[in-house]
Amino acid sequence: MNRAFDSTCGHSNKQPRKNTDHRQYVRKELMKTNHPSGRRITKFGRILMAAALLSCFSPAAKALTLLDTSFNPGTGAAGGFPETVTAHRHGKILGCGSFTSFNGINRSYVVLLNPDGSVDTNFLARPGYWVRHMAVQPDGKILIGGFFKDVNGISKRGIARLNFDGSLDTNFNIGGSGMTGTLAVSITGNPDPFISQIALQTNGCILITGNFTHYNGVNMNGIARLNPDGSWDPTFQVGSGLSTWGRSIQVLENGQILVTGWFDNYHNSQHNRMVLINTNGTPDNSFLPFFGDSTAVYTALKLANGQYIAAGHSLNTNGYFREEIRKLNPDGSVDMSFHGYANDKIQMVRLQSDGKILINGEFSQVDGVPRQRIARIYQDGSLDPSFNVNIDNWTWSTAIQPLDGKILVSGGFWNVDGASRAGIVRLNK
Repeated sequence: MNRAFDSTCGHSNKQPRKNTDHRQYVRKELMKTNHPSGRRITKFGRILMAAALLSCFSPAAKALTLLDTSFNPGTGAAGGFPETVTAHRHGKILGCGSFTSFNGINRSYVVLLNPDGSVDTNFLARPGYWVRHMAVQPDGKILIGGFFKDVNGISKRGIARLNFDGSLDTNFNIGGSGMTGTLAVSITGNPDPFISQIALQTNGCILITGNFTHYNGVNMNGIARLNPDGSWDPTFQVGSGLSTWGRSIQVLENGQILVTGWFDNYHNSQHNRMVLINTNGTPDNSFLPFFGDSTAVYTALKLANGQYIAAGHSLNTNGYFREEIRKLNPDGSVDMSFHGYANDKIQMVRLQSDGKILINGEFSQVDGVPRQRIARIYQDGSLDPSFNVNIDNWTWSTAIQPLDGKILVSGGFWNVDGASRAGIVRLNK
């Protein structure tokens, strides 16, 4: 047969220009009578070329491009799952969770991966138990938070800092007792204190939230701010703190702090599942959302227009949160024009640079359309049809690589779009 085209995806080395309608591109290519090799294109060759070109623009072809095959973690996580994934320096990737090995290599609870997904064997951290969250400081050192009581055999309860090679930074919280006490029975079924999330302020101070009642012996119910050396910061006055666990914490562009969780009270005043905190620890009482008693708000973000996206899980089918995700106005009231929903838990929401919103969790449908554990929506709640990935089990977190915008995903999955990916996967944006 006279092969007058490149069947891998289009004509020779020619590529369609961005923002060019693909039908126009196909017509233009088909008008050509000669292949660059000098051979004349037959009528049958043109038909085959059309099929190949159009297939490149089909939804199925686009979906195949979302799995980044240049990142291959091998057998991935074993003995548990990666709870948090985040980008590190030089394109490397940090994962933490309850796993005890990664790609057959002994790496308990924390692993550093090279950009291609292989384990960085020069990095070895030794926390004594499950690490739930990480934050990378501007100097490259790594804060870890979770259930552990020691790191490298040294007492470090709930929070510690690691050096570049994973060794313990012994200058962090020198002599401090760390986290103690619990607000409720923990997710392990035991009265274990833990940190859910860590956030960094621009001045180097460290914010933590989770299930604890004391930090370094000081009463700090569920939330605290630490100095850069790990000592307690007494200038951040949280009053009575949170009435129960905090789930997420983040610093907004204006310096305020957004916290979500299971609580209904903060600083001796009613704040249901979500609170906005000023830089001194006092609550911003101009923001008063209400989700009800049967709701857990796992995650939230602030939009450029001052509104908020909040997501999580609710057993209250008659409540505001019955559809797992809501948009809130700047005062916390519900924006009823937002029409997005998922059919099961949303663990995290993440804002992309183009304003679209990534959601991930345990759902299998978004807006009634099949979407397996991850999806992308517009700010009005409608589904982005161009983003479709099949993940075979729940996802816990996402992160966006700063250099190329690619999407990192962690969770309890084993397969992504038919490829083996245990616990961590990278997607094209």
